[in-house]
Amino acid sequence: MAATERGKSPRTYLVALDGSAPKPFGPEGFRGVAVSPDGQYVAGSARDAHGIVSFGNDQTLQPLPFIPMDQIVVGWTADGKSLYVGDTSSNTVKVYIVDVKTGQRRLHHQHAPADFAAVAGVGPGQITPEGNFYVYSVGRTLSYLYVVEGLK
Repeated sequence: MAATERGKSPRTYLVALDGSAPKPFGPEGFRGVAVSPDGQYVAGSARDAHGIVSFGNDQTLQPLPFIPMDQIVVGWTADGKSLYVGDTSSNTVKVYIVDVKTGQRRLHHQHAPADFAAVAGVGPGQITPEGNFYVYSVGRTLSYLYVVEGLK
């Protein structure tokens, strides 16, 4: 879970099923978004870098400098070797598969609404680890315009 202690930056906490108190995970400011399929790593971002943090004793952020901060980590691929990363810089979102070791990327798919009327933004969405299915959100700002004539 991501939470904020009074006077500190938001960060990731581990929540045990036994009801014990949440424990900080990773460096302060790290917000985890996806656990790797093998359960060894959490992908997410800190203040100025995307990266992965190991569940081992050394919970330092391993930066992924080839993922720009204006892109969004969506999840892991089924083999745990790559991440799905969304580029939401336009209304047609591009989702890439990015290798966490080499930084090589390839386009997985693009998504956009069929009708761009009143579209305020398109989200990066969620994708299954196998990459077979995905969902995404579309924000729209709809309103009515009334023309009034003859007011005094």
